[in-house]
Formats: sequence, C-alpha cells, structure tokens
Amino acid sequence: MNWQNEMNNAINYIEANITKKIDYSKAASIACCSLSRFQNIFMFFTGITPLEYVRKRRMALSAGELINSNIKIIDLSFKYGYDSPEAFTRSFKAFHGVSPSAARKLSQYIDYPPISFQIKVIGGHFSMETKLERIEFINIPNVRIIGREITVRSKKDTPALWEQVIHDGTINMLRKFPRAISDCIIGWMGDANGKTYNLIAGVIAEENTPVPDGMQYRDLPACDVAKGFLNGHKNAHNLTVKEIVANGFQPDYSFGWSAEVYPDFDETGTVYYFCPYKK
Repeated sequence: MNWQNEMNNAINYIEANITKKIDYSKAASIACCSLSRFQNIFMFFTGITPLEYVRKRRMALSAGELINSNIKIIDLSFKYGYDSPEAFTRSFKAFHGVSPSAARKLSQYIDYPPISFQIKVIGGHFSMETKLERIEFINIPNVRIIGREITVRSKKDTPALWEQVIHDGTINMLRKFPRAISDCIIGWMGDANGKTYNLIAGVIAEENTPVPDGMQYRDLPACDVAKGFLNGHKNAHNLTVKEIVANGFQPDYSFGWSAEVYPDFDETGTVYYFCPYKK
C-alpha cells in the first residue's frame, strides 16, 4: 500500500466536498486507516488538524469567489457551511484580517492552496519535497535591508554568504535589530545584472534605520508583495511565482529584488519567499 497516494485520495475527497459536510471517518477510510490515525498523520505532516485545514480552505475559496463574482455575502456564508452571515464574517476577518466587504473592495485576500503529500528519499536521507503551503498578497511600506552583501556569479554561491555572516558575528548583531515586517528576520535578496548577482543577508528593518559600520544596505520602496509560505527553500522562487500567476497576477521584477526569509535564522522551519507583483 502506498500511504502517500491514499492520503492524497483522502484530500481529494475533502476537496470534492469542501462546501458540504465533511465525513472525516470516510476520509480516514479512503486513506485506509482509522480516524485517529488519519488525524495524527495529517497533524504530523501539516501541523494542523483536518478540521482546521477545511476551515482555511473554505476561507480562501470563499474569498476568491467573493472577489471574482457578484455573489451576496449571505449566500456565500451558507454555501461554505456557516449558520449566519455574522459567524461567517467573524471567521473571515480572523483569517484574512479584513471583513468580506473590505476584501471585495480591496480585491485582496490570503490564499490557501490545497495540500498534497509528496515524500522522496535522497542519498539515504529522508526528506519532504519543498511545497508552497499558502500565499499572502500584502503591501509593505518603505523598508531598509541591512546586512552583509556579496557579488556572486550564481545563486548556487549563496552558501558563501551564509558562511560569512555566521563566522564574522553578523547574525548575532542582526538579532538585535527591530524588524519592520513580522516574523521576517534574515534572508537574501538579489538583483541580476546579466552575469552576476548581488546578494545581501540581513534584516528587513524600518526605513532610515542607522546602518552599522562595515555593513551594507538597500532601501526598498513600498510595493505589493506576494509572501509564499514554504516548507523548504528549494525552488522557492518558481513555486511562489507559479501561484502568483495562478491568482491572475504577474511578478514585478522592475523593483530589482526578491528575497528568501528564514525566521529565527533557521533553515529547517517555514521559509518565506517575497516577490513583488503587479495586478
């Protein structure tokens, strides 16, 4: 039995019935396991329960439908399983940060793509494929990236930058900076000039933050940014851009930057990928 395929079959069942009452026992049966085991496996690999997954998917789908159609909010609330428009609005605002009417006016919402289980074995090491867990479309103010900058011929040379900031004490110094964007502590940003890349590892700080001696900085103007949440950093750019396009937008390279961000300077947890986009 291929448990990976069975779990994906269970996800397919959930997705096919996302606007209906989900029978989680049936989902577990499709995955060829007990309900408790299904819930444990799901929680282990995703960090959330099946119930929470369904809630997040409904919130993302309802927002997309809200913005791209003339459906009434009351009809939308009943379609996605809420007893009243008030209950739907509370859940919607908790997830998206704005009310349904505001989201429709702004044409902006937080997406939450369906998950799939993909695992592979490489060189004797068990690892999960990097996947985009969800994406947010946000606006960032004027900010300043402060850190260490190097010029490389290929993005494959990025480890050289990490080696530098680890051994020269840069990381410890960067930890003390107030961050302008929540959870974003260190990453790399770069702009290609055809033959080389300029990479900078640092913090995304508020504009006009003083720059310590010996460090470099880049001032970035306010812009719309797609923030991809990934469970790894391989292919982060392509996965994020693919989702940007799937939402009807386009990456905007005129700003000359994009960035991988590692919370707490740790590559083992969730990685964020920032890519400016245009509507």
